[in-house]
Amino acid sequence: MTLLYKLMNVGSGLPLVIYPFILIANVMSLAAPTNGQGGMLLFISRAFLILTTIYPISYFGCLILFYALKKQTLLVAGIPYLHLTLIAILFFLWQAAE
Repeated sequence: MTLLYKLMNVGSGLPLVIYPFILIANVMSLAAPTNGQGGMLLFISRAFLILTTIYPISYFGCLILFYALKKQTLLVAGIPYLHLTLIAILFFLWQAAE
């Protein structure tokens, strides 16, 4: 079972390959002035940008729990996937709202 959890950790680390490019785009988007869009659309877009920016904190926090503190459970291995799921939901909400 720990092999599955280790594979889950590797799989959830794959988005970090493109993270430098995502970070640059997110910083530019967050620094840009708003274009007068509505309250809910602004919330969804900012939440998407913030969640994609802080993904490494979630991933590395779970890696520390998994390896250093020996909390090798499905919950700890699955938290990055939950984070990625929230990002995907916000992305589709953002696209549907526009």
